[in-house]
Amino acid sequence: MRTTSLLKKLTHHQIWGVVAILLLAALIDAPSAGAGVIENGLIGYWAGDGNANDSSSTHNDGLFLGNANYVPGVRGQAFNLNFGAAFVTIPDNPLYTFGPAVTVAFWMYGQVQGSVFVGQDNGPGFSEKWFVALGYPSVGFYDFHINHPGGPPQYIGPQVTIPLSDGWNHLAFVKDGEDFLFYANGQFDGQVTVPGVTMADPTANLQFGIVEQCCQYTGPLDEVTIHSRALSAEEVAILADVPEPAGASLFIVAILAIIALRAIRPSTE
Repeated sequence: MRTTSLLKKLTHHQIWGVVAILLLAALIDAPSAGAGVIENGLIGYWAGDGNANDSSSTHNDGLFLGNANYVPGVRGQAFNLNFGAAFVTIPDNPLYTFGPAVTVAFWMYGQVQGSVFVGQDNGPGFSEKWFVALGYPSVGFYDFHINHPGGPPQYIGPQVTIPLSDGWNHLAFVKDGEDFLFYANGQFDGQVTVPGVTMADPTANLQFGIVEQCCQYTGPLDEVTIHSRALSAEEVAILADVPEPAGASLFIVAILAIIALRAIRPSTE
């Protein structure tokens, strides 16, 4: 009876105002999974949310091997590569025969050095391979490594100048023809131009965390994306955008709830 009496005192505008506020609150509190993903040119997206599935239209799912487990990530869960030579392996795909441009991006944890994050490697020595790394072979440098049979190996990358945090960091490695561009936490951090360079085309599986049993990255890895084009600086910044903390969303919802309660408060007259 009390609820019915209260509703009778609401005006038409008050009712629609309350409905709009509640809908807005629901949108603000919606999960942010999939946010910060650029669809144009996306050929691989491994979110690490409890599996090694590819959420892009390619659907090239992988396996998480070794002592596979997951930890809280930037969005949802993340691959935990800390234990037992854990790594992710994904079947080769014709889409991984890259043209003149490619972008590899991901979230990694800490200020690691000497670590390989993502790549394909047909074997030791001068085998066909490519991978992206940090602090390998030179500490303090990015590395976009490309090797063709007969060599010589190419270790391409500038010195890291943007300080990395002890927590999550977003890295993006961009090849745009002969130009290689490097980003840390959404900020441009250097460029190297290599005349005549062509991308390697290995037939080995794509792997995260280790290639050729070398230089294993031991830490969480999240939101791995591969694009078959060179992303712009603005697009890299979108990939590196951290979702709004849940606490901030709840604060906004609480404010909206107060407004809603004031809107439906019965008149004392």
